[in-house]
Amino acid sequence: MNLASAVIGPLMIPECARSARRGWGLLIRTLGAVALGIPALVAIWWWWMSQAIDDTYLPASILPGTLIVLEAICLVIVLVLSPAVLAGSLAGERERGSIGLLLSTSVDAREIVLGRMFGLLSIVFAIFVAGLPFLLAFAVLSGVSLAETSCLIALPLAVGFGIGGVSMAASSIARRGRNALILIYSLEAVVLVVPALLLGLLPATGATELRPYLAPWSPLLAVAPTIAGSGIAPAIATLGLWSVLGIFGVTLASFRLRPSFLALVAGKKGGLRRQVVPVVDEESPMLWKELHIERISALGWFGRLLAWLLMVYLVLGTLVVGGLAIWAVAYRRDNITYEKFRDMLTAMYQDPATFIAFLVQIAVGLRAAVTISSERERGTWDGLLASPLSGREILWGKLWGSVYSLRYMIIAILFAWGVSVALGAMDWQLMVGCVGMTMVISAYISAVGVRASLSNETATKAMSITVGVWLATGLALSALAGLALLVIILVLLMGWMVARPLGLVAYNARPWVPTYLFEETWLGLMAVSYVILTGIVVMASRARFDEIAGRLSGDGTDRPPAPLFLEETARQQVQAETPAEAVTSSSR
Repeated sequence: MNLASAVIGPLMIPECARSARRGWGLLIRTLGAVALGIPALVAIWWWWMSQAIDDTYLPASILPGTLIVLEAICLVIVLVLSPAVLAGSLAGERERGSIGLLLSTSVDAREIVLGRMFGLLSIVFAIFVAGLPFLLAFAVLSGVSLAETSCLIALPLAVGFGIGGVSMAASSIARRGRNALILIYSLEAVVLVVPALLLGLLPATGATELRPYLAPWSPLLAVAPTIAGSGIAPAIATLGLWSVLGIFGVTLASFRLRPSFLALVAGKKGGLRRQVVPVVDEESPMLWKELHIERISALGWFGRLLAWLLMVYLVLGTLVVGGLAIWAVAYRRDNITYEKFRDMLTAMYQDPATFIAFLVQIAVGLRAAVTISSERERGTWDGLLASPLSGREILWGKLWGSVYSLRYMIIAILFAWGVSVALGAMDWQLMVGCVGMTMVISAYISAVGVRASLSNETATKAMSITVGVWLATGLALSALAGLALLVIILVLLMGWMVARPLGLVAYNARPWVPTYLFEETWLGLMAVSYVILTGIVVMASRARFDEIAGRLSGDGTDRPPAPLFLEETARQQVQAETPAEAVTSSSR
């Protein structure tokens, strides 16, 4: 017995080996390594190109900035991917009915929880190891001390352990893996957004003494001070807090694993059911089904509760703070009070605008990922295939319903952002960029979610794949758009270098590099890429829908659904027979 088996339990080594053999795990590791390698290579290329143009160029800003980007990518991968691989680890075993056999062995609950957690987290750890050389190289080039470098390495590990423990606790309590995943992402949103929001509001309220208690909750806030040489105290506080969260989660999961299984065996059920359902829309039956039937159990009661809380925060916060700002400037003519409320709106809606956009995107993706898998779990998928609906109608109903079901949340976000722009608390370019990219990415992640739900039997696996593809695609397209932008810059520089000796431009003229258009060009390249990928995924899903769903006949051609097919055949046979032949056939 090795040290890992002695401390964690005998299940760790088999779980790690099983995780390493999974094909999708290899794909995720490869994409994660590419996502970490491209920013490093781009920074080195920019450094080389800048020194080739200007001998006095010093990479004083690009090296620490790249190090911050690499550390932020590691933390984002840990926060997004860890719940995706761990949410169904225990809840999925209960759904399949295999948790009882595992609990009947000589392995105790703590060893089951730790073995499963570290075994699945090895996928995320492999991504971190792939990016570790880039992280160390830029830490050395940036002049970061050994203690600060150690904190940067330990920070993703501690956050991974913390979110892993919380994920195992949610998976041990939730009845389904998808409910556990929604719960974990909801808790992450609360833990990451609320402290950052309060930190933004502290200068306006004067309660700056609360900052040391709020900052450790967000690991991203500890990165910049550590790299800037401001000390390792913020990083140490974050390490300790997330480690304690991991220990608490593992303890709770170990304590609740057997009672949760016994409650499931006893047949205890929970959840709420809506009593009023509108009349069927005969013109769009699939959209009606997605909006009024599937939404009842799509993301669970906790997902609906979080959506309502977010809408209340957006609408009520905008009405209260925006109304006070209008009252201060219109009636009291008090510009100081108006600026204070305007700064509050900025901290409430502009600063977390990107995160709010991410929430909408991942909500659409998770909603799409359960559209078909949940019907398989309930046994209603075969009945839907036997209906007169075509594959195109089913597919478009699932796609459009995944986006349209969140229409009220999107309206609330647009209302909050619109009022903030009108009062000068938010930049209108930022609003246009967030709205445009949210619409494009939501359409893409909806297509990916439906495709993953079509190919996977369980909703938990479909949701995990959707989240992984969303994260990997975002990182990959960001890097590719950056590379394309650098190629454009290189072409402009080469044109300027050729035109300079020919006298086409002044000798002391600046290069043809419109830096003020970098962000717009980068976003435009990403939007075009997402549109192309969305079309590819939708066309591929439509082309293979009947094949994957099992609606093809033996010769590979489409056939009518089974009940209608049999009814039509019997009717034609009766019409073709004479009455005497029909009686003879009936006697037989």
